[in-house]
Amino acid sequence: LNCEHAFDVMRGEVESELFSKFTFFIEQTVKTIRLDIAPVAAKQTLGSAESKKIVDAMESFMPMIATLPLDVGQRALALANSTVVASVERHLGSQEVKVVSTEGLLQLRVDLALIEQCLQKFTVFSTDTANDAFAPLKQLLDLFLYDDWATLFTTYTNADSVYKRVSLDTTAKVLAKYRESDDKTRSSVFVAMKTDRDKKKRKETIMAQLSELRGNKLPLLRTTRRVPGGSISRINL
Repeated sequence: LNCEHAFDVMRGEVESELFSKFTFFIEQTVKTIRLDIAPVAAKQTLGSAESKKIVDAMESFMPMIATLPLDVGQRALALANSTVVASVERHLGSQEVKVVSTEGLLQLRVDLALIEQCLQKFTVFSTDTANDAFAPLKQLLDLFLYDDWATLFTTYTNADSVYKRVSLDTTAKVLAKYRESDDKTRSSVFVAMKTDRDKKKRKETIMAQLSELRGNKLPLLRTTRRVPGGSISRINL
């Protein structure tokens, strides 16, 4: 009987079970985050109930992992970071999410900052402190909240672009659902556009430019337009 091997197998199984339950909790909690909140419901200075649940889970899980070998902690931290980012990106693009509002993105930015702040307590496990795990989401939020499309389209292919880690696929999905804020004091996409027609035209232009930037990837969005005679035709953006 190889006791050392048997112990390693048992430890691996326990570790796998712990990680599986941890990531499942994050994924399921992220799915409940509201992205369509209205200005009256927004509390962009406070974390949402969902983000607090995730932070509480991390503050319980990570110290427990700290009692195990260092490599386990390193895997746990990397897994926590990647699970949050992947779960939020899936949620943003989910068919269940019909509308993404400016206030929803502002709240998401606060939530992500709280989660990131929590994870930074455990950077002792990090082997790559220069890699900002949340960068893809931060860049996506900046793009929408600062209406910075010109920078995206002119610099995306540059190695030093501030949007080099943003997902164009996720961006297109969010744009298709995006509803600008009714609060005109906010800096939001299309805020300078005066009419619904202007906003729609600009949105279509941005979507077309995104499609070009994505190159040979299949279009993610289909929309409709009325043609002479009253029939409806589908066009790809």
